[in-house]
Amino acid sequence: MKASIIFDGRLHLEAAKALEYLQGKVLSVCLSWQKIRCQQLFHSSLTYTAPVYSAIRKQVDSVLESFIDNDNGVEYKLEEVANGSWRVDLFANATKTVVELRRPLEKLMRGRTINHESLTQSVLRHLFSPPGINLMRSIQQQTQTYVLFDKRNFNVRVFGSSSNTAATKKKLIQSLLTYHES
Repeated sequence: MKASIIFDGRLHLEAAKALEYLQGKVLSVCLSWQKIRCQQLFHSSLTYTAPVYSAIRKQVDSVLESFIDNDNGVEYKLEEVANGSWRVDLFANATKTVVELRRPLEKLMRGRTINHESLTQSVLRHLFSPPGINLMRSIQQQTQTYVLFDKRNFNVRVFGSSSNTAATKKKLIQSLLTYHES
């Protein structure tokens, strides 16, 4: 028989003390050889929107496979959520390991910001227009990436492999400048 007890992450010291106290004990309803065995398992999760995940799926799969190759008590679960987004659940026996596992996945999640001196606010405003949206979608399809335009901060981020994001950056800058000049 297995049972799991989940402690609030903010109470990790108290949880560790409780687990230490329970380790090796026998419950009154159990036989003497049925001792409690405690295992610490830390959990974290990341959620990717559907368009971002579809652009970085290969990179995410590669990173997740590298976790299993290390064979250090790491487990993961990748599942599609009801709204179409994807969630990665990470499990490890130490918080430091969980943090190290999250880093490459968070890096993929941030994408690459396009910074170019010629991309002023007036140029980026074209991405609000129907032709600008069509241009962005066309480039996404050609390069197998996802382009996210942050309307509040006037940032453009690209998600995908490094070679594809470089091509997207080049095409998007050229196309926006050409459209702006016409």
